[in-house]
Amino acid sequence: MHFDPQKSPLSVDGQAFEQVVSRFELYLQNMSSQGGSSSFGLIVHDNNETVARKHTNQMRKFHREGTLWTEIKHVIETPMFVDSHLTSMVQLADLCAYSLRRYIENGEEQLFDKILRRADR
Repeated sequence: MHFDPQKSPLSVDGQAFEQVVSRFELYLQNMSSQGGSSSFGLIVHDNNETVARKHTNQMRKFHREGTLWTEIKHVIETPMFVDSHLTSMVQLADLCAYSLRRYIENGEEQLFDKILRRADR
């Protein structure tokens, strides 16, 4: 991801969320074209009261206007917010993010290599 204040008026975290949504949308579009039937997805977000309203409003705008990169047709609704200690899938997403961060910041490959082979390309 790349932060570019000249392309978008969004903050760093706003642009990051926009890119995650856009990439998920493109993944769902690719899955739909390969499988013959439409694939739809829902974003599940760790419950963080400081960003919940912001990301909900941002997602509503994406549905109306699209993102900088694509229209949103396959990501349904606004994010669903859950407490990470209640669901292992959010904990798994945290682990993937942690391994990516350790790889980028420190070049640590052991954990990152385990998830890279499963990543959509």
